[in-house]
Amino acid sequence: MVKLPILQVYSKKAFKHQGISTLNRLIFMYYDKVWSIEIQRYANEFEYYERYHQNWKNVAIHTFSIPLELLSVLMIMPSSNTFNTIALLYCILIGTYCSFVCKSHLGKLLSLPLHCMILILNFIIKFYCLENNYIYAFTVAIIIHLSSWFIQVIIGHFYFERNVPGMTNKLTFYSVIISNSLALDSFISHFIEKRPIR
Repeated sequence: MVKLPILQVYSKKAFKHQGISTLNRLIFMYYDKVWSIEIQRYANEFEYYERYHQNWKNVAIHTFSIPLELLSVLMIMPSSNTFNTIALLYCILIGTYCSFVCKSHLGKLLSLPLHCMILILNFIIKFYCLENNYIYAFTVAIIIHLSSWFIQVIIGHFYFERNVPGMTNKLTFYSVIISNSLALDSFISHFIEKRPIR
């Protein structure tokens, strides 16, 4: 099972250090185990994602299209303090979570900024470009969302990849919320770490 190096080393030091209380030792063990499970969970999802994204053109398409899905969902949300707070917390929490579990070091660094950038872009489009007009925001969001799906499924999978999206065989809530980081990790793996592509 994959281990989180920092917590793993720190927990070992805690056990050797007699000044650390039993409660602290248990806390270190708990976090070490939890993050090991979460990292393995993400690794399994990434492995499944990679099976359906081997063509470099499809990988590139998903890298830019999947964030547009989140952007469109945020744009559809009404502009109230409650929904703005929910959007803010969602992007920060998911971005922070993915910064721990991503496979690549660059993915860890960019996950939180990516989610924050999507959130900021949402506010810019809604409040400045569309002047906080919900009807306009809703219409633009639907266009963005449908266009994103069309590009990914029809062009990315059917035309370039010659396969069906992986979600047709397996779709979980977890895979949806981490989809931005999966696409980012895949892009880094293929284009920066130079993993073989076709």
